[in-house]
Amino acid sequence: MEKTAYKKLTVRFDKAKNYRLLGRALQTKGGVILDWSADGVEFQLDCAGTIALTVFVSEENPKYMARFRVIVDDEPGEAAFVRKGTHTLTYFRGIRPGVHTVRILKDSAVSGRETRLISMTVTAVPGSMQPTKPKKKLLEVIGDSISCGYGVDGDPTSPTTSNSAVAIQTFGYRAAEALGMDYALVVKGSIGFAKKTGHKDRPKYKMEEIYAYQNRYRDAKKRYNFPRKADLIILALGANDGGLPPEEVEPAARSLLRYLREINGRKTPILLMYGMMSPTIEWLDQKLGAEIPDAYVLKVPQNRFGAGHHPNVWGQDRFTEEVLAAIERYKLV
Repeated sequence: MEKTAYKKLTVRFDKAKNYRLLGRALQTKGGVILDWSADGVEFQLDCAGTIALTVFVSEENPKYMARFRVIVDDEPGEAAFVRKGTHTLTYFRGIRPGVHTVRILKDSAVSGRETRLISMTVTAVPGSMQPTKPKKKLLEVIGDSISCGYGVDGDPTSPTTSNSAVAIQTFGYRAAEALGMDYALVVKGSIGFAKKTGHKDRPKYKMEEIYAYQNRYRDAKKRYNFPRKADLIILALGANDGGLPPEEVEPAARSLLRYLREINGRKTPILLMYGMMSPTIEWLDQKLGAEIPDAYVLKVPQNRFGAGHHPNVWGQDRFTEEVLAAIERYKLV
């Protein structure tokens, strides 16, 4: 029997069609732009040894660094932060020879910078790289820093809460995996229904104002093209709206819900989730759930034991369990 001919290859992610995009990842001539949490690519490849990535980050801010991760056959490799510029780092070691499913993600949250996956260096069989098949359904999670995974990787006193975010540990990512669904994590720290956020030297936006964009903090003209409609939306907003008057928050929430239905369909089920850090928004979610068709309400136990007093990994574990139970209870997918 002829031995498999492995060769050291460099695969570029600019014009190739031998992978598929995950989340809101965007293919460009310079590579794949990964704006949102868990944006990435996925493919099957006959390979062995290590996977090294060449990536680019457009600006440096020590409070908001980009972190990449490679997952091989559902086993996550070590993640590493990347500062400004182009860098090549090894993200997975010890791959046994054979055909593997490989997923490459940005494991950190959205920001104003451009984060780009340029290429991959791997020992593999030439021509064996193929895109995985899309899942039948899409789960979309719309939320704030909790849904970004802030707090998971770090202690409660960490001053850099955003760098504690681990997208693959969030309830949204894990629920999609458990349900066999594709995902889009449209999540941004400090944002709300009415609460606006952004860099101090740039315009600030509420969720409705950034939802339809690839990344409005980076490019206010590039709208997202919505190649797929969501089959289920988890709306986990409101924790940052607590200090605003109800007469401002409620109209903003209703407007966002109408907008989501316009884009995704009038009967797309929406699960209104709250309680992760505070019950502040309970009055509104209960009201919306009672009045809006195909809207459901889920209150989960509070957890503030992670970095920056955000939920830790055990909190995200519990949120995932509660989400999956609610989806089954209400027969949402």
